Amino acid sequence: MARRSDSLKERVTWIENFLGTVSGDETECVVTQIEDVNAKTTEIEKVFRELKASMERKATSVLGDIDGLVEAIGGKLKEMETKLGVGKLALSGRTLSQEGSMMTKIKVHEPKAYVGKRSAKN
Repeated sequence: MARRSDSLKERVTWIENFLGTVSGDETECVVTQIEDVNAKTTEIEKVFRELKASMERKATSVLGDIDGLVEAIGGKLKEMETKLGVGKLALSGRTLSQEGSMMTKIKVHEPKAYVGKRSAKN
């Protein structure tokens, strides 16, 4: 055990040589500083908790807004798909009732053979 206390004494001596010895007034000053640091740390922790809660509320609000936008865009997309389908039907000349029926072939007239003379009538 003597060896252990020698080691401790050596360490304390080395620290005192490095930092200098502490008098009674300086000890009170260090204790006061530590108390100030503890008080400031407590204040910082309180501010941090409030900031964290505020950020969580804002993030939740933003996520809710994003969900609303996704639903609105989905509704508009379905509406545009419907309008596009109606437009395609209009361009194809079919009606909604004909949508499921087979498309009839359109007869395209064949051009007449060229016989050697041209006429504006042909």
